[in-house]
Amino acid sequence: MYEPLPQAADGLGQYATMIGVVGGMDVVVRTEGDPASLAASLEKIVHQLDSLLVVSQVHTMDEIVTATESSRRFNTAILTAFAAIALGLSLLGIYGVLAYTVEQRTREIAIRMALGATRATVLLRTLRFAMNLAIAGVAAGLAASLGLMQFLKSLLYGVKPLDYGTIAGAVVVLLGCCAFAGLWPARRAASIDPMRTLRAE
Repeated sequence: MYEPLPQAADGLGQYATMIGVVGGMDVVVRTEGDPASLAASLEKIVHQLDSLLVVSQVHTMDEIVTATESSRRFNTAILTAFAAIALGLSLLGIYGVLAYTVEQRTREIAIRMALGATRATVLLRTLRFAMNLAIAGVAAGLAASLGLMQFLKSLLYGVKPLDYGTIAGAVVVLLGCCAFAGLWPARRAASIDPMRTLRAE
């Protein structure tokens, strides 16, 4: 059925502007090939039907979806950037605390090694201290995220606030990064020469 748009608008009355009849018409064309290459063919067909019709503002559906999701993607990018900065600061903090602790406990570590503690034992003990800090931070972060669940729900797309796979992945990444940050001070603690340290004391 062919019906002029002004006639359809008159029949719809005040509902015409609500459903988008007045001012123009949107046509959606589905294609299996490249949609951008279809624009010229579509304009040619429309001109064959009526030379007075003008095809304007041709967009692909990907462009429309991207424009619709731009604000959400911007918010996600900002949150990702802040999360990366927070992760970097936390790793620097763990490294600094652990390096300071090793520096302060150099004599104690030397005595333990002189009494028979192996380098592997010192390494694991120092790493355990770093992991305890990381576990405490992860627990506090999980508690805070549960409290902010309603706020986070509006920013998530395709992910539930309590998606256990995502939470488990984040916890594994955090603990792995913290273990990496604590590895250098732990190796430094394990490389202490007990005789030289005690002689210096």
